[in-house]
Amino acid sequence: MRGFGALKQFHYKGAHATFEIKGRRRAVATVSKPLSTGRKAVQEARQLALPMIAGGVVIAALYFGRVLFITALVAIMIAFILEPFVALLVRARFPRSLAAFLVCTVALLLLYVTGIGAYSQLTSLYDDLPRYGQQIADLVDEAQQKLQAMEQRTYQMLVPPNRRPPRSPPQGRRSSPKSASTKKEPRSASTSTRG
Repeated sequence: MRGFGALKQFHYKGAHATFEIKGRRRAVATVSKPLSTGRKAVQEARQLALPMIAGGVVIAALYFGRVLFITALVAIMIAFILEPFVALLVRARFPRSLAAFLVCTVALLLLYVTGIGAYSQLTSLYDDLPRYGQQIADLVDEAQQKLQAMEQRTYQMLVPPNRRPPRSPPQGRRSSPKSASTKKEPRSASTSTRG
């Protein structure tokens, strides 16, 4: 370790390490794996590639078979929902096939009646929509008028009449240039000049 650039090598668990001293207090260590043979490299590549290929195949199968899988999942959920009713009829000594048929028929009838009821309600709501829109507009106008009246009463109570600024025209209407020029301004005692 006396000389500069002394090189020491050692092996640790299959890795090759080089320890080199540079300068007085600086040390650099490098660790590298020994080069693998061609057979090991192929084996490592297979270990990485096979799961990736399998994942791609699974994703493709799910994508292209989505209609089949969705149908199967819905059918399984319906079977789990209706199974207690089928079991109840089987206990009552109905054959399982007849019990399943009756439960499915009743479930479809309930679904049909619910659909017809929802359709009629939505149709009547669609027909009455303009009337509801008009009622809402009337309510909004009424509320706006009440708020303006309340604001005006509050203003009259809080501000004395001699300190109120002159009224401006409503925002919806614009004053014409003719009426703006003919508007009379209040005269003060100092500016009035009568001859």
